[in-house]
Amino acid sequence: MTTTEPRNGGVIYTEPRKVVLDITTMRQRTEEYPPEIAEGACYMADFIHRRCGGRKVSGLITLINKLGYSYTDSTISKILRGYMYCSATGEKLDSPVIHEEHFLEMIRALQVEDLRMEQGSKVAFVETSTWELILKKVSICQPPESVTKFALIYGDTGTQKSESFKEFKRRNPMTCKYMECPEKPNIGQFIGDLAYEFGHPTIKSSMMGRRVIEEAVNDRTTIILDNIQRMHKEKDGWDQVILNYLIRLQEIKRCTFILSLTKNAADRWINAMRGGFLEQLAGRCGGRNEFFHVPTYAPAADVLKIANAFLLIDAEKHLDELVGISRRIGLIRVLFHGLQRAQLKAKERGSDLTIGHIREVVGDGKFEQREAA
Repeated sequence: MTTTEPRNGGVIYTEPRKVVLDITTMRQRTEEYPPEIAEGACYMADFIHRRCGGRKVSGLITLINKLGYSYTDSTISKILRGYMYCSATGEKLDSPVIHEEHFLEMIRALQVEDLRMEQGSKVAFVETSTWELILKKVSICQPPESVTKFALIYGDTGTQKSESFKEFKRRNPMTCKYMECPEKPNIGQFIGDLAYEFGHPTIKSSMMGRRVIEEAVNDRTTIILDNIQRMHKEKDGWDQVILNYLIRLQEIKRCTFILSLTKNAADRWINAMRGGFLEQLAGRCGGRNEFFHVPTYAPAADVLKIANAFLLIDAEKHLDELVGISRRIGLIRVLFHGLQRAQLKAKERGSDLTIGHIREVVGDGKFEQREAA
């Protein structure tokens, strides 16, 4: 391995330089790129990590060729290795390896494809009042100067919490990470899973995991942890290893944590706080009264918006029936599921979606409805 003298902005270029996809390395390698180009390159690395089997640049090449962009493995690798504007020895190029506008156009096409992969046959995300409330809560904690950098959001299963979190992450791919917590409260697995979200496919030790996470996180990073109640060990009382780790990480890096849990788990946590447990967490959220409870039932306006998104004929005329479906056990998720299945039936028959298709799928409504908490 050889190292050249710095020739471009004081950067020392080391050869050979391999493609490495973690966010910390990508930030370092693209620090001299224009901001929009750097963000696009980091997004591309994240896409390869999530969608192309880790470090397989060839998988991305196959996809972008299908999208109509005839770039080679060598060209994309140069961008990922920090050589868009200079050679491997630091010599400034007469022009970038890809024209900037063409590169950004490719990134936009890649983002559209990313969304298609995420949604599959699902309807596009519907911006309900739940989404707006969660967005408002997260936005309060996000600014680097915010005093409270933790938020605790809880609610019943089926209230659109997780889908809202995933949508927020989709809209902020470079600054937000979303993670479904592991099944059991194991600190090693938790750290490994979190490090994976920052582009590290394999973590050999918790110590290494802690290091790469600290390198990747800064005061503009938002980390959403869904079903955080799984990480709580009741027998350990106030001494919760994973929560202690999150508090320490936030103190060091000033990042934002959004913790999501179920209504039943939140009730247990609040009772534990009354007994003196978890007071640190409550304080960092701004007090117990700042815990945000997602409404159990979707308002009629949201139900109508969802039905219209599926192009249901005469949705407003059948609104009362649709609201009733959204209040069954499973809540708004039952409505989404019913509309999606009904839409498929309508397409199979070559017809528009009607209330008849929905009734056929969900039954006559003689089901126990979920009581609001």
